[in-house]
Amino acid sequence: MHPEVLVIGQEYPLPPARAMLSKVVSAAQMGLLFVAIGGNFNPAIQQHPLYQRIQDKKLFIFMGGYFGLNFLQSKLSTTGAFEVFLNDRLVFSKIAANRMPSLQEITTHIKH
Repeated sequence: MHPEVLVIGQEYPLPPARAMLSKVVSAAQMGLLFVAIGGNFNPAIQQHPLYQRIQDKKLFIFMGGYFGLNFLQSKLSTTGAFEVFLNDRLVFSKIAANRMPSLQEITTHIKH
C-alpha cells in the first residue's frame, strides 16, 4: 500500500431543499409513532375522527406508513456521491461519471 496516502471519509452535503424535506419526513415518522402509540393516553386525540380511523387499521397504517416514510427519508438523505481528491484536485466524481471508479483509475493518479 501507500503509507503516505491519507484517506478521509466525509458526508457529501445535501442540497438545502432535500435536507429540509428529509427533516419533514422524519418529523412525520415521529408524529405517526406518537399517534399510533401515544394517542391511547390522550383523550383529546381519542375523540378525533381521523384517530378513530387510524385505530381501525392501526397495524397496517403504522407499519406501512412508518417503513414507507423511512424508505423515503433514506432516499432523500443520500446523495450517492463518491468523490476522490488528490492534493485538493478532483480526480474522480461518481456524480459526474455516474459510476464507481476502477482501482486502476485511482492508482494511476496516486502513482504520478
